[in-house]
Amino acid sequence: MGSRAPITSILDKDESRLFFDVIFGLFEFVSRKYNIATELWEDNPGKGYNVNKLKQIANEVWSHTDLIDEYIASAKLPCPQREIATGFKSCCQGKYFIERHLKQGSVFISPADNNVYMVRGLVSTFDEMFDDMRLPVVVDAVLLPFCGKIVTDGLMNVYPVIIGKALTSELKNMYMTAKQSRSIRYSL
Repeated sequence: MGSRAPITSILDKDESRLFFDVIFGLFEFVSRKYNIATELWEDNPGKGYNVNKLKQIANEVWSHTDLIDEYIASAKLPCPQREIATGFKSCCQGKYFIERHLKQGSVFISPADNNVYMVRGLVSTFDEMFDDMRLPVVVDAVLLPFCGKIVTDGLMNVYPVIIGKALTSELKNMYMTAKQSRSIRYSL
């Protein structure tokens, strides 16, 4: 009997590297096609990326997912990367409540359809990112399928609101109902 890898709330280093290779390739393609923040792709090692400019590009991608097909056709991606990029067309964009953090991810609840999602962090846990915030937290996020898991594009907007006891209790009940009925979505 072989040992199984432990379930964690973030991608492992190889998965994370693969995710960023694919998504940054897509973002660069759209950036250059529409002349949006093209300076991001110049050789500037160690300087990082301007999140606001990445968000402009991401908004264009998630609003026009047909661009993903154009990217795939032009980039001539190997099969695994092509499958990942194709999967991005199944993105779920909207507002979510982050209800709790668990070892296998954080619980995102969509107020639009009451779906409950288990979402993993890319390189940091959501618990680490929202360490000083009381749950639940309201975020604008794009959920993406990735290798049988759900992740975000890493470009969430957080609403600075405090959720009252009634809604907090309702969200807890939604999570518990989804858990008992085994309807938590672990993939898209």
